[in-house]
Amino acid sequence: YDVAKLIQTLGAARKPVVGWLSELPMQGGFDPASGQPTEPWVVLTQAQELFDVRPLEPTLTQIDPAIEVLVLVHPKTLTPAARFAIDQFALRGGRILLFVDPLAESDTSAAEPGNPLAAFGAERASKLDDLLDAWGVQFDRANAVGDLNYGITVSMQPGAPPSRHIGILGLDQSALAADDVATATLGNINLASSGYVAPAEGAGTRFEPLLQTSVDAAPIPAQRFEMLMDPDTLRDGFKSGGKRLALAARVTGKVRSAFASGLPAGVTLPDGTVALVESQQPLNLIVVADSDLLSDFLWVRQQNFFGQRVAQAWANNGDFVWNAIDNLAGSGDLIS
Repeated sequence: YDVAKLIQTLGAARKPVVGWLSELPMQGGFDPASGQPTEPWVVLTQAQELFDVRPLEPTLTQIDPAIEVLVLVHPKTLTPAARFAIDQFALRGGRILLFVDPLAESDTSAAEPGNPLAAFGAERASKLDDLLDAWGVQFDRANAVGDLNYGITVSMQPGAPPSRHIGILGLDQSALAADDVATATLGNINLASSGYVAPAEGAGTRFEPLLQTSVDAAPIPAQRFEMLMDPDTLRDGFKSGGKRLALAARVTGKVRSAFASGLPAGVTLPDGTVALVESQQPLNLIVVADSDLLSDFLWVRQQNFFGQRVAQAWANNGDFVWNAIDNLAGSGDLIS
């Protein structure tokens, strides 16, 4: 794979084009809760160096044919026209890296200046059910995952004693797919209030887990993570399910349109064009049931070095994302 990828890269005259649609404040800006400006997320700034990243909006009506890989981060308010455009992109054989989340910790859409509690209790789950169903993926928006084995020790408040948090997972190599190029060379990946994905019943796509829990894991209602002060309470009544849950997976194969029964309201097609109802080329999708793994606090430390902002990685979250995009941007032979 490395040799074939090197040959392809040397023969390419340009960087792969990546469409990036995020409903999280990855570009940086202003945090209403703290009243402070925020820096762009490292995973995005590094991706912009590696790829030709083109930002997209939740109100998009079409996807530029030049886009080779579509990155979707916490889709939550996509218009019907945007979901239809993504559906058609997938049916054309589009390559998609999707991050969904039952509780996106970085979702500040409901935050108010001077009121850091305003966002709590607001809907912070991703919403893409119709497309996931069409792609043969089951995602439970109501539940996060607890894991007695991979839960890491944290201190929730200054001065508080550290305790095991079974909802913040520190995955090691035993949790990563050893035979997939996106994860084979990585050592550790951290997630927070992650969900899980599974193949839908009767799905015609191939489902291959990339990140998995241990067998000492089980779903926990996502609402229990809201205003959580003592992570020990997550173990109250917790019972291991006895099986591994997929936190991320590669999904491939031919699919049908989520809009096969008709165009969504407000969508019209140009004269002479017809909506696709089934795959022209197989779908190549990597779906991750957590968006928080993209956040700096889970994998990178920021330092000021003589006025320069320097990032030092202590986990492989960023490597996983860049590997996934790099792999999806390759030829079909390389992806498989």
